[in-house]
Amino acid sequence: MSPLFRVVLSEVPAHLAGVGSGVLATMQQTSLGFGVATLGSFFLSESPSSQLGELDAAVAVLGVLVAVALVVAVSTRTLPGGTTA
Repeated sequence: MSPLFRVVLSEVPAHLAGVGSGVLATMQQTSLGFGVATLGSFFLSESPSSQLGELDAAVAVLGVLVAVALVVAVSTRTLPGGTTA
């Protein structure tokens, strides 16, 4: 289990652990699907020759991915119990 999942599920009572884990996994998969759809749509809308072009659209999508990764990395520092061994 990843440290982030451990922190998120730490407040779930033991008798609801299955429900909490299921909701977390469902949200993770849904978010991944929406992320792929959103970035794919962004790439396809910007890649025609009248817009950025394929290479520049790919670089723009990569920039968005890096920005989101940085936001997530910084925001995880504010979670309770953020230190791991």
